[in-house]
Amino acid sequence: MCQSIIFVAVLSSALAVPVPVHFSTYQELGTVHAGRVDETSGLAASRLHPGVFYAHNDKGDSSRIFALDAQTGTLLATLEIDNARNYDWEDICVGTCGQGDSGYCIYIGDIGDHGGDGAHNIIYKVREPATITSTSLPLVDTYKFRWNEPDAESLMIDPAGDLYIISKVHGGHALFAKLPASGWGAPHPVDIPASDTARIRLHTDHNDPQGADISPNGQELLVKTEEGVYYYAVPNRDYVNVVGTTDPVRVETYHMRPAGEAVAWSVTGSGFYTLPEGANPTFNFYRKL
Repeated sequence: MCQSIIFVAVLSSALAVPVPVHFSTYQELGTVHAGRVDETSGLAASRLHPGVFYAHNDKGDSSRIFALDAQTGTLLATLEIDNARNYDWEDICVGTCGQGDSGYCIYIGDIGDHGGDGAHNIIYKVREPATITSTSLPLVDTYKFRWNEPDAESLMIDPAGDLYIISKVHGGHALFAKLPASGWGAPHPVDIPASDTARIRLHTDHNDPQGADISPNGQELLVKTEEGVYYYAVPNRDYVNVVGTTDPVRVETYHMRPAGEAVAWSVTGSGFYTLPEGANPTFNFYRKL
């Protein structure tokens, strides 16, 4: 198995220091044969159940997410989200529930533009279930925000429970934004302060990015485009500053899959998984060496 060495420019207080990062070539894991899972747009590792990943279809599906076994591709459970609507769900992440709650929650981003109709910009929060069985999950809270970007497909959470999004634009030079914590339960959509945004230094030939994930320790960031995966080292967790001032480094060992949008770190940060759209998608894993 060949390996790729990636040199990443890491920002310090005064000097950018190159840090070598190694990812293996892809390892094919389980294939999902469940016909219901056919437009996978988001992927996130469970914090409670080893080897389990949550995924969802995008626009046109009902308000449900799937619990999948990455090793076998088995559909373990279908989880209906109460009092939510899938207008255009585009990404999902798992992290702390926040506000003094030590539990873990699943965050679902209804942030896509549904084919030019305009994004709803809503994030649903549900508690991660204690057991993996098909059931319905009650909403814990809802977050609504407002910005000038028409479309987004990337939702992330850091270890502190702060949420981040990246818009989707032609050419990839999208807006990265930290969502203000005040938006939870607010009666009206909150505005994102300009000081908490930055244009990402990524240039592609497509409408990008199409997915992203922050590592469990908060010190690494992956951004998925139509044709590649890009890596940032963020040792100080200042994501807005890093993406606005640092060029991302392409993961050279990434094997492009048609209609691949979903990317997720493993729960230990040992590597990342991808799962493309379409019938019978296969999990790929890239180990960090």
